[in-house]
Amino acid sequence: MFPQLPIAPDATPDGVDHSDPQDTNQIMPAPCKFISPQLPLCSVIRPVSTAQAGAQAAIAGLTASGLFNGQNRAFFNRLAELAEEADEARRDG
Repeated sequence: MFPQLPIAPDATPDGVDHSDPQDTNQIMPAPCKFISPQLPLCSVIRPVSTAQAGAQAAIAGLTASGLFNGQNRAFFNRLAELAEEADEARRDG
């Protein structure tokens, strides 16, 4: 039997993450409103490495999970092109 562990206080009781938005050192960021206030709070994790967490890495993981089983070679070729373009994209400004 496992002992009852302490329960952490709600870090975002008002649904807003008040940490500095430029803080990229959040390993488990506090849940926040994302996309729509009608959706439940979620944690948005910003990858620090495109190689480990970019579009191509995501496609590799989803493919390995079997999500795309049954798709043809053309599908995978196009998916790879889109992922490569996404990983190479840079924000202007």
